[in-house]
Amino acid sequence: SYVPNRTYEKTALMLIRRAKVDRTLLVYKLQNYLDKFLYSYAGKNIFLEGDATENTLNVDQRYFNPNWYDKTCFSLVVETFTKGSDFITEKTFKPIAFKHPFMVFGQTNTLDNLHKMGFETYNNVFDESYDSNPDLNSRIDKLIENIEHYNNVPYDSITLEKIDHNYNLFYDTSLVLSKIKQEIIEPIIEYAESN
Repeated sequence: SYVPNRTYEKTALMLIRRAKVDRTLLVYKLQNYLDKFLYSYAGKNIFLEGDATENTLNVDQRYFNPNWYDKTCFSLVVETFTKGSDFITEKTFKPIAFKHPFMVFGQTNTLDNLHKMGFETYNNVFDESYDSNPDLNSRIDKLIENIEHYNNVPYDSITLEKIDHNYNLFYDTSLVLSKIKQEIIEPIIEYAESN
C-alpha cells in the first residue's frame, strides 16, 4: 500500500546489518559520499532515525520505513556474498517492492540473475558493468563513479516504467503460485512417484 512521495533530498539509501570485511571496505571507500546518503550499519552501531530497535534487528529483516525511500533517489543494496551462489536476498527485493531504483554490491552477475527472473535494472541511469567485474575493489570504484555522476532529479519516464514493471512482477501472485507449483510441488510429486 506504499505510495512514494519522493523528495530526492539524499542520493542513496544503504542499509547494512551485519559487519563483514567486504561491507566495511565499501563503507570506507564511500566516506566522501556518505553525507549524501541515508545509511545504517547495525554491526558498527550506526542506525538511521526511525530504524528498527536493537530488539528487532535479528527478527525483522523486512522492516520498512517509507521516509527513507521517499528522501532518497536510489538504493545501494549491500547483498550477502555467498561464494558460488546466485541467491538473491530480501535486500535486493526491498527496493523492488518499494518502487526504488537500485545498484547492487554483491555477487558478480546479480543483475543478470534478476534479468533471468524477468526484472528490469537501471542501465539507463547507471553503468552496470560493475556487476560482471570479479575484482571487488574495481566493482566498488565503478559504483562510486555511478554515484559521482548521479543527479538528484525526478525520475525520467524510462526509470518510472522499470519501477512499475518490477513492482508489478514482484507482486504478481499468479506468477508466484505458478513458480511454487513448478519448482516445489511438481518436483516433490515426481520424486514421490519415482520411489
